[in-house]
This record gives sequence, structure tokens and C-alpha cells, in this order.
Amino acid sequence: MSEQINAQISEFIDGELSEEASAAFLDILSTDSKHEDTLHRYVAIREMLHPEPLLQADVDLVSRVRNEIQDDPEVNSDYLSEGDVTVV
Repeated sequence: MSEQINAQISEFIDGELSEEASAAFLDILSTDSKHEDTLHRYVAIREMLHPEPLLQADVDLVSRVRNEIQDDPEVNSDYLSEGDVTVV
């Protein structure tokens, strides 16, 4: 039984269970905190194995916006120079 639950946990995390099977699985999880603990461990392992990529600034977009601001005649060039904009 435990191996079957562990397999369902893995399938649930990977989005492989149908909607009906997911609902039934969540009912099982709600009755046993041991299974919930296993779910949390599996999620932590999955996140370590498949980390989400960090968001990175679109350098080209930042450069275009900076250039548009600098080219805008209503922007006083004394307040904004190329060194004032930093891309992280």
C-alpha cells in the first residue's frame, strides 16, 4: 500500500493523475499526515532536481527604454545620463 501511495504522490507532483484521481488522492492525503509529509519531501526533491529558472532582465529592453528616455525632448538630460541606469 505504501509503495502505491508513494507512486501516486510522484504522479500527482508530475501532473500525471487525472482530475478524478487527483481528487481521490487528496482525500487520502487528508486522512494521514505521514503521506502529507512524504508529499512535502517529494516536492522538495523535485524542486532540487528541476529548479525554476531565475528571471533575468531583458537587457535589450532596458537599453531601448533608456534610449527612448534619453531621446525624449521633454526629459532634461541633466537628470538622466547613461551612467544613471544600471542593469542587474
